[in-house]
Amino acid sequence: MIGIPMDLYPEFPEDRDTILLTEHAKFDPQIVDKIWKHLNADKTVVITTGLLQALEGKGIERVAEVEYTGRNVIANKFTFRRIMDEEPANYYYSQSDIVLPQLAYGLVDSEEIIQAIYKDASRYPVLLRARDWPRAGFTS
Repeated sequence: MIGIPMDLYPEFPEDRDTILLTEHAKFDPQIVDKIWKHLNADKTVVITTGLLQALEGKGIERVAEVEYTGRNVIANKFTFRRIMDEEPANYYYSQSDIVLPQLAYGLVDSEEIIQAIYKDASRYPVLLRARDWPRAGFTS
């Protein structure tokens, strides 16, 4: 439904290199340990802000320094930054405003890959890359 080709699994797919976990993964009591193990195997884990919020205080803090603030931002302009590039690749626009959850994160530990831009002044992360884990990511 979001335009990302993927295979859906009812259980944690340990044999896959890249996985996307949504808020529904919060029902697995071992999910943080599984994320940790997957990352230590040099694989990619992307989680949604819904899962981030659900796992706060349950160990996700040891994986990356990212916090769900409970606030929202509105944007209709976005940029994609290739990893290690200084400048954004391009700007992309939505026909209408999009409401996104606002995240707080450590500037040293994380890098914004996709940013939402509000009135050409404020920038907010849509997709973060945790630098300690070259393939870890958080997405709205």
